[in-house]
Amino acid sequence: MSLNFLNNLIQLGYRYVYRSKGRFYIYLAIFCSLIALLDATVFHMIRGMRFRSYDLIMKNRISYHKADSDIIIVDIDEGSLEAMAKEYGRWPWPRQVFAEFMENLVEQKPRAIVFDILFSDPDVNNPDSDDYFNEVVAATDNTFFPMLRLSSQNDELSQIKPAMIPGMGKVSGEDQ
Repeated sequence: MSLNFLNNLIQLGYRYVYRSKGRFYIYLAIFCSLIALLDATVFHMIRGMRFRSYDLIMKNRISYHKADSDIIIVDIDEGSLEAMAKEYGRWPWPRQVFAEFMENLVEQKPRAIVFDILFSDPDVNNPDSDDYFNEVVAATDNTFFPMLRLSSQNDELSQIKPAMIPGMGKVSGEDQ
């Protein structure tokens, strides 16, 4: 019974599309636009579906690359911040913490030490800490830091010129 009803409904739809000669597509476009407008303003179903589908894709992705055992990432997470807060206070920690960490890490003979932290401002509360960190970094030749490239219009204001930085070249076809 239900299969017959469904078949009749499909036949009715085909007849309507055939008779309307193009009006059906206009109505369909209006209907889809109305649904999209309602979702964007009221329902917000598509956004949730996008997040859920992305999570599903990440959980079930086909290509899985095993992490390289030679690479160790030391992540500063909420647990680290909480554990260090008792002795060093809130973030940002004094540079002395990173210097002591590096001294211990250098003993392990890593091929590279890479910080994903911008140390852009001096430590005004612990200037000796900055000096200590700089000494430890200067004693290594395998420590790397991120660089934030500001607009080239500000180059005249900087003490560091792009030509002084190894590896600076062309970015987006623009001379840096």
